[in-house]
Amino acid sequence: MKILLTGFEPFGEHEKNSSELVLDFFKDHEQIQTKLLPVEYENAFKIVSDLMDQTDFNFVIHLGQAAGRSKISLERVAINVCDFPIDDNKGVRIVDEPIIKEADAAYFSTLPIRELEKELSTSGVPCEISNTAGAYICNEIMYRSLHKSFNQKTSVGFIHLPLMTEESSKSESSQLCLSQLVHGIELILKYLLKL
Repeated sequence: MKILLTGFEPFGEHEKNSSELVLDFFKDHEQIQTKLLPVEYENAFKIVSDLMDQTDFNFVIHLGQAAGRSKISLERVAINVCDFPIDDNKGVRIVDEPIIKEADAAYFSTLPIRELEKELSTSGVPCEISNTAGAYICNEIMYRSLHKSFNQKTSVGFIHLPLMTEESSKSESSQLCLSQLVHGIELILKYLLKL
């Protein structure tokens, strides 16, 4: 059993990215390959694509940060559109363009998200199934990874993490500290490694 687990570098107004900090906790696990990705259109997926070509992963799980959320969000669907609210870290902004021309309008996560939601909820970790991964780099990499995983035995999904309590301001709704985020992802990985 082999899992690729990715996270993103900081972007926009944020000096830290909760997905990067969570990723650090799993870098020495022998069944999990971790990779920090740049918040850059197409470049992030090129790294993932190369890794998927090199290794037959059972699961590819992308982690990202979503300000304004208060729970770990298991994304259900990726849509075939880029409509960036801000520039990426290379100064690129894509508006109203398909990710892959003439491909499907959307792809659904192939992770067992309902079972994962139950696993986290039973353990007291705030979580939800989300029906929008946005239209920024997170959605792009989820869509491209699902598109690439066709005809492979790899299950692909995306998980959004809220800002950490340590980083969020009073006006933001984050309720989870870093240790809670790590615990939630650890539960997900343990569940998948038993399948």
